[in-house]
Amino acid sequence: MDYLQFNHTLDMAKPPENFHDVLKAMWWERKNSWQIAHDLVKNLPGEDAAWVHAYLHRKEDDPDNALFWYKKANKDYPQISLNDEFRDITKDFLDRYA
Repeated sequence: MDYLQFNHTLDMAKPPENFHDVLKAMWWERKNSWQIAHDLVKNLPGEDAAWVHAYLHRKEDDPDNALFWYKKANKDYPQISLNDEFRDITKDFLDRYA
């Protein structure tokens, strides 16, 4: 699945079942369901979950919390727009998980 196809799934009521949880979190975030996205990743281990967690806290304008999670994700605090970061994260996950 590519990014355009991912965007087409946003017309669905739920993310595709075969999506990895980090992709499901990004899907819910794009559907303006921040809390569902956060609940999906808050207890997941690993750098990918931490990356989503960081992005979510950056989006809610909590830079200190976001920085904590970027460090756990082994990522620098981004200097790009939230939309660009969303695209980059989602494309990366689609390359590896879809």
